[in-house]
Amino acid sequence: MKIGYTRVSTSQQQDSLKVQEQALKSYGCEKIFTDQISGVRTDRPGLEAALAYARENDSIVVTRLDRLGRSTVDVLRTVQELTSRGITIEALDTKLDTRAPVEAWRTLAPKGVLVAVLLSSPKTNSKQRCALSTTV
Repeated sequence: MKIGYTRVSTSQQQDSLKVQEQALKSYGCEKIFTDQISGVRTDRPGLEAALAYARENDSIVVTRLDRLGRSTVDVLRTVQELTSRGITIEALDTKLDTRAPVEAWRTLAPKGVLVAVLLSSPKTNSKQRCALSTTV
């Protein structure tokens, strides 16, 4: 099952919320969870509900990878948690799909695709960028 998750920070971003929801529906998400809450906050009831709802072989779908967390570390932590539960992640903006075979990830890793995605996130701070760039 494809489970969508959307987030906006303020009520003034309702247009963005509608765009996210439409993209997820068009992609085939059967259920969509939403938060209207600042990305700075660690408590996100919609995301928590989506993660609790997801079962093995389900996929959490977001329009942008940064919807999953405030920082690169948050996103990676969520990816790790879901992967350990047999749940995949898809980000529509980057075509990221963690269902890809390990071989595909190996071919992407040297090219820095995932790292580039994470580094380009506006939520990734300079300290995190330095840490990521030294691990590649």
